Amino acid sequence: MREAGELGQARLLVVDDDVELCQSLSDIFGEKGYLVETAYNGAQAEEKLRETFFNVSLLDIKLPDIDGIELLRRLKKVHPNTEVILITGYASLESSIAALREGAFAYVIKPMAMDDVIATVEQAIDKQRLLLAKEKMLIQERWGKEYYRTLSNIDGLTELYNYRYFRELLTREIALAKRYSNYLSLLMIDIDNFKEYNDIHGHLAGDKALRQVARLLKTSCRSGDVVTRYGGEEFTVLMPYTKKEDAAIAAERLRGIIEKGQPRPWVEPWLTVSIGIANFPSDAQSEEELISRADQALYKAKGIKNTVCTLNSGS
Repeated sequence: MREAGELGQARLLVVDDDVELCQSLSDIFGEKGYLVETAYNGAQAEEKLRETFFNVSLLDIKLPDIDGIELLRRLKKVHPNTEVILITGYASLESSIAALREGAFAYVIKPMAMDDVIATVEQAIDKQRLLLAKEKMLIQERWGKEYYRTLSNIDGLTELYNYRYFRELLTREIALAKRYSNYLSLLMIDIDNFKEYNDIHGHLAGDKALRQVARLLKTSCRSGDVVTRYGGEEFTVLMPYTKKEDAAIAAERLRGIIEKGQPRPWVEPWLTVSIGIANFPSDAQSEEELISRADQALYKAKGIKNTVCTLNSGS
C-alpha cells in the first residue's frame, strides 16, 4: 500500500454512482496530471482504499450501498491524511456540520462548477503540503542529531535501538504527550514459539530470523515511529500522536507483513508475531503503567498466537 508521503503526482479518488460525472472528473483531473481512480459505490471505494493512499477523495454523500458520511468515517479511519471533499445535491447546516465533524475538508454542490471543484481540490493539496512540511520540521527537531547518541543505544544484532534508548525515549514522549495533550501508543511485539525455533534450527538460524523481523519492522513503520529491541525476541514500536484504534490498524498491518515476509531463499519454516497495544492516556497515565498494560495485552495475544490484542481501558 502506498502511504502518504512526498506530494509528487497526487492521487485522486472519485466516488459517485453517476458514471458520466466520474468520467468527466477523471478526464479533467487526468489532464492536470493527477492519478485518478473511480468507484461507483462504497464497496468499490473501500476496496481501492485498502490498496492505495489517495491525497484527495471526491465523495458523493448519497451512494447506493452506504451513506456518504459513514464512508467518510471509514476512509478517515484507514487514511487520516486523505482530504475528503463531499459532493452533495443539497447543503444544509446539519449535513455540513456533520461532514466537517467527521473530518471533511469541504463540500461542493451539484450541479458542480468545475472551476470551483478544481480550486477546492488544489486547496486540499496545498493543505497537505503545509502539513507535510510541518511534520518534517517536527520530525527533524524531535529525531535530530541530539537524539542519536552513540552506538551504546544500538542493539548489535538487529541494529535497532536498544532497551536503554527505549526507556529514555519513552520518558521524553510521555512528558511531551502530557504537556501537549497528545496520544502515544506502544506496541509490544513477541516472536511466536521462538525458543522452540532455536531448539530445532539452532541459534544461527534464530539470529538470522531476529535480524529479518527487525528489518521488516523498521522498513514498514512510519517515519515518526521508533522500533526498538526490547530484549530477547521482543520488540517495541513507539507511536507518537497515535490513537489506540489507529495503532491497532498499523499493528495488524505489521503482523501481516511479517507473516508474509519470509525471505528467499529460506530453508527453515518462517515465524509469526503476537502484538499487544496500550495507549497514553486512554490506558495508562505513566510510562511504567503503559509498559505494563502493553505487556498484559501481549500476554493475551500470545495465548492465541499470530494476532493483535488490546485491553479495555478499564480492565
